[in-house]
Amino acid sequence: MVSSRALPSVSDIPLLIYLLAGPGLWVVAWISLAFARHRMNKLQGEPPPLPAPPPHVTIVVPAKDEALHIETCVCGLLKQDYPNFDVRVIDDRSTDGTSELLDKLVQHQSPAGPRLSVDHVNSLPAGWLGKCHALHHGTRDISSPWILFVDSDVTLEPHALRAVLSRAASRKYDAVSILTRLDGRTFWERLMIPVCGAAWSAMFIISWTNEDSRKENAVANGQFILVRRETYERIGGHAAVKMEIVEDVELMRTMKSADARCRLYIGAHLAATRMHATLAELRSGWGRIFAGTARYRRLRILLAILTCFTGILSVYFALGFSAWRAARGDWNWLYAAGAHWILMTLFFQHIYRAARSWKGHALIPFVSIPVLIRLLIEGLRRCGDRKFVWRGTDVQIERAQNSA
Repeated sequence: MVSSRALPSVSDIPLLIYLLAGPGLWVVAWISLAFARHRMNKLQGEPPPLPAPPPHVTIVVPAKDEALHIETCVCGLLKQDYPNFDVRVIDDRSTDGTSELLDKLVQHQSPAGPRLSVDHVNSLPAGWLGKCHALHHGTRDISSPWILFVDSDVTLEPHALRAVLSRAASRKYDAVSILTRLDGRTFWERLMIPVCGAAWSAMFIISWTNEDSRKENAVANGQFILVRRETYERIGGHAAVKMEIVEDVELMRTMKSADARCRLYIGAHLAATRMHATLAELRSGWGRIFAGTARYRRLRILLAILTCFTGILSVYFALGFSAWRAARGDWNWLYAAGAHWILMTLFFQHIYRAARSWKGHALIPFVSIPVLIRLLIEGLRRCGDRKFVWRGTDVQIERAQNSA
């Protein structure tokens, strides 16, 4: 064990530094995770009763070239057990057959079920990003008390809307977003998205969204955002974030800064999503997410990269160094490196289990962490040039955006 002398010798100082930067970091990570789960895991169990009568909800889905996923998404929405809703899909300039597929779904919908409608958007006005404009177009004439925004690659469980709206209504929340589970298709998707999500969560302390006093701290997951229409219209809707590359985060921040009560909850049991399946998609998607959520400021991303080196990659140096020290009779470094490895591996196993991915991925951080660093570096690049490729479209964000 580490020496119990009152004052460490000079030779002990490197070990003490390593204990703080290595194993110590993971102790802090575990404490932070427990705190975040306590604040965000509020949707388990029996939901509160619905208001009487249940308020009408309009579900709005933006879709651009989503022929592979849109039918599954829409069918999942139409199967919601909530008693009073309709579904509106905004077909945003699709060219892959999405438009025709949606029209067929409308033609063959059951007259006894919730109403499905499709709006086709054929052009993008200047000064708008495509998704923001589609959502603005889809909400321009809504009279429902509540609006649910759902991405087109998301599949909802039948009780998802009921569970979230009942809690939002009973607690008088203005907006509730959920973190969905991963429906991974490829090795890279299953390996990297849980790690990227954990890094993003830590960088932006996502549980602070649930503290009403922290007006400046709010994030959301655009895959599922339930919002009161009155609050949404009061802050200007998606017109207020029309050139934001992470419009979901900025919408939540705008609402919270206007004194809305916003929440972000764990909803892995309520919805599943498919995200970035290839390394190229990961680089493009997470570069956009890291840069946009940071509002093009580099400090958080740089700190995340530093954390990867000090808290994660340093374990490999420590394991090699501890073997050399152990050969000379000093086992303290070996104990410290072993504790570091165990704490880190158990943490990653928890992350993968929560994402419904294979826990064995936790054993190969020598692959996932260098890739994460590469994605963070991509975020740094995007902070500099603000150039993105999104849904096959080149996007340039003007410098005036997010200058505050």
